Amino acid sequence: MDRRLKVLYCANLASFGLFLFGASHRISPVTWLGIATGLPNSIYLCAKVPTQKELEDNRRKELLALHDTVAKLQGEKDWLEQLNAGQAQKLLEEHGTREAKLRDRINELTNEIESLRSAHLEELTELQLDSSDERGKLEEKYRLEVARKQQEINKLMQQLDGDKQLILKQAEEEKEQLKSEHDSAIVALQEQFEQYQIIANEAKEIAAQRVAEASAYAQKVQAKEQQLKEYEQQLNVKEINQAITDRELEVKGQDLEVRVKAINLDVEKKLLEETEKLKEAQTTITQLSLNEQVYLAEISSLKGQLAEYHVMLFAEKSDGDYIVETVQRLLIEADIKTEFLRKEEKHDGKVISIELRPISTFESLHLKKTCEQLPGFLMIERVPTFTTRNGKITFTIDKRTSKEKALASREVIEKSLINVEDTTAKNLGYLIIGEPGSAKSTGALYVANSIITQELSQKAVDDLIDPHGAMLLAMDIHHSTSWDDAGVKVIDSPLEIYEQFKLLKDEYDSRKPGTKTNRLIIFFDEMAETLDAIETLVADKEGKKTAGKDAVEFVQNTYRSFGTGGRKKYINFVGMNHSYNVRALGVDGYYRNCFVALLLNDAARHYINTTTKHLPDGKKEQFYQWLELMDNRYIALATGAINDKLCKHPTHHDYPQIKDGNPPKNLQAVKQLPLTIKLVS
Repeated sequence: MDRRLKVLYCANLASFGLFLFGASHRISPVTWLGIATGLPNSIYLCAKVPTQKELEDNRRKELLALHDTVAKLQGEKDWLEQLNAGQAQKLLEEHGTREAKLRDRINELTNEIESLRSAHLEELTELQLDSSDERGKLEEKYRLEVARKQQEINKLMQQLDGDKQLILKQAEEEKEQLKSEHDSAIVALQEQFEQYQIIANEAKEIAAQRVAEASAYAQKVQAKEQQLKEYEQQLNVKEINQAITDRELEVKGQDLEVRVKAINLDVEKKLLEETEKLKEAQTTITQLSLNEQVYLAEISSLKGQLAEYHVMLFAEKSDGDYIVETVQRLLIEADIKTEFLRKEEKHDGKVISIELRPISTFESLHLKKTCEQLPGFLMIERVPTFTTRNGKITFTIDKRTSKEKALASREVIEKSLINVEDTTAKNLGYLIIGEPGSAKSTGALYVANSIITQELSQKAVDDLIDPHGAMLLAMDIHHSTSWDDAGVKVIDSPLEIYEQFKLLKDEYDSRKPGTKTNRLIIFFDEMAETLDAIETLVADKEGKKTAGKDAVEFVQNTYRSFGTGGRKKYINFVGMNHSYNVRALGVDGYYRNCFVALLLNDAARHYINTTTKHLPDGKKEQFYQWLELMDNRYIALATGAINDKLCKHPTHHDYPQIKDGNPPKNLQAVKQLPLTIKLVS
């Protein structure tokens, strides 16, 4: 449907909607009828269908526009022909200039030949050689020189002819191309003209169709006007009925107001009564609370007396074993009757196993409550455990202190310890965490030596120039003397460290698979403090805070890439920090599993006491026993890329206590290779 006819149709619907809206709101129908009848008529005038003359005028304008387009394309064609003609003329002129230069060169060579001939004659005359051999040699030399010059002349002539043929060939090709473009343009214009004729014929058909639709719509408008007149008559009747209905509603509303007032009075009266009752209930509750506190105090006192009575009773009447009878008496109180079978003592009588046979039904919950009561009667630290198997109940009572239990498990725990060498197999990055004085720097050197001396694959042996050594570089703003003692190159300025990371990123990107290289081990001490210093200094230097944050993010992304892909490019990163706050270091989430975290001393103790809830109870108890045994001694724990495991301290495991000045043990010299990477000046 044509757009203007659509507008006309929508206007008609809108007028009818306005008519119904006025009827529903009891407004005078005369006003709405005026709007409803005037709106479609005005829209109809706007949507007038074009006449045959107007369509012919439009077609004539379209044809004139088409002729203008043809003239414009013809002008563009002439301009292109002139442009190509100018280019051909330019090429001919260039060819003429070059031809003149070549001819000048030919003349020069001809003159040189003549000068050679004259010089040869003069030389023969001056020497006056009688010997035919010498005269023959001079003549042969002259002939060779003339032949060389003649060849050069022939070569220039051939080049001149070739350039001429090339210019003529290019001119002919451009002529053919222009002709082809002209024919294509003429064909395209003919096709476009035919399309315009088709469009004009379609426009005639559409105009005829629109005239027919307009006539049909005019008939519909007349029918709609007749319907509106009928609606007007109906509205007059509806207005009268509506007035009657409004009066009835008004009377009902007044009646409802009277009833609501009466209900409100009743509600207020009932609220006052309920308020009085609520006050009385609150007073009663307060009194009951006071009574409850008194009763609870009396119950607590009675429980204490009962416990004292049990102790006195068991101490006086136990002719046999006090512990066995105490267990059986508590079971009887829980309605569980048992028969004693046997008792077994271990670890000098400090671990007791009591085996009983139940002679009545029981629930495991009651056994658990009995175990929870036993420490108060037997004066022990830990709650006993029980097992039920093959119709028997076995209670295990452990009187040992935590220290004694740890000492008994020492041998088993020590066998489970791993060495640093056990963590280097994956060839990942390292994070060494520990408080000042926990031997982080010497531990890092130990880790580097373990990386170098590990058993390498055949691929690594083939890729490395020297598989038994490595280049070492340390970045430490406090410049620890451990690096100087080991002969390691140190960078200690925060801004220089930032610039060095840029060079290290270039070194990382430049190492391609299959290229032989040397292993590079990077030490980064005081990570968190250095990152803060870089952020502050770069922000001050650049004059904006975002520059400092971008610098820190770049450094973190760089050493994260060492952790994720360094093993393939033989770049090992060893970072050191006081706190194991992986989020602050930028290695949380996925990146945490790309680094082996070696926690030393207090860092390991803090991790075991706060972050081992996910471990099984047996392993967790083993960790706590190790802390008990190694109190004030050097310890280590490996986590991150590997499962949590207790580890021997790399260099200070054998010392009996933590003390400043303890020299490292088992620390061998690292085989260093010359630094061939770029360094900050």
